[in-house]
Amino acid sequence: MSHGAPMFPSLATRLPPRITEPSSDETGTSRRLALVLWTGFTVIWVALVVLLIASPETVSELWARIGELPLWAEVLVWLAFLPVVIAIAAWETSWALWIRVLIIAACVIWTTYGFWPRRASS
Repeated sequence: MSHGAPMFPSLATRLPPRITEPSSDETGTSRRLALVLWTGFTVIWVALVVLLIASPETVSELWARIGELPLWAEVLVWLAFLPVVIAIAAWETSWALWIRVLIIAACVIWTTYGFWPRRASS
């Protein structure tokens, strides 16, 4: 055994290049998906903020309707729109206004930052 060679070679050196370095087409597809998700959640957030300001009772009705869904559908809504449902749930609590606003802001930042399309690191 040579003292200069690593005992366990890096996983990246053993994988085919396609797995370690995505093609430009895969990177473009990922960026397009991220852009679609970012745009979709941005539209949802704008709509939710407008509703909270203009018609908070509509948000309460939306929360009630989510709770009335069959269990499988409610689970799907929670999974698909987790940050938004967390924000609505927080809004519907009796917590202090600043805490509810803070939770909603954190959810907005979570999704807008998380889905923002980024360039692939080189």
